[in-house]
Amino acid sequence: MENVLKFIKEHKILTTLIIMLIIFIILFIILYNVLFVYNDDNRLNGKKEVEISDKNQIVESIKKYDNVEDAKINIVTKEITIIVDVTKDLQKDKAKEIANKILDEFDDTEKEYYDIQIMATCKKCAADDDTYPIIGYKNNSNDKIVWSNN
Repeated sequence: MENVLKFIKEHKILTTLIIMLIIFIILFIILYNVLFVYNDDNRLNGKKEVEISDKNQIVESIKKYDNVEDAKINIVTKEITIIVDVTKDLQKDKAKEIANKILDEFDDTEKEYYDIQIMATCKKCAADDDTYPIIGYKNNSNDKIVWSNN
């Protein structure tokens, strides 16, 4: 014991740094556990019950709308992203109406589970035409699409 006390007295700075390092490691472990470890609220609960099995059918039904040239759908976790390429003469309000019709392609349980994002683009529009793209977003707890500010 005397040797330890003698060592501590002779190496005060080193001892202080080691104690501070140990305290820092303990605080880091506590903070990490509080912020990042085990969250019982799994946001993907119920995904298997609400799985969208036939994306191609949805894409084909979207392509049948007037003024729609192409459509793509991407589903990642709880978000459905739909990209719709429209004709260049389609007005923005009409594109928004088409987007609202696209929501009807999903049943109520799908709309209540997934967040849906719809992007209307125009590949054939002039580069200086600022009508497109427009982006609409529907949160799973809302009934309507909220549009970007353009």
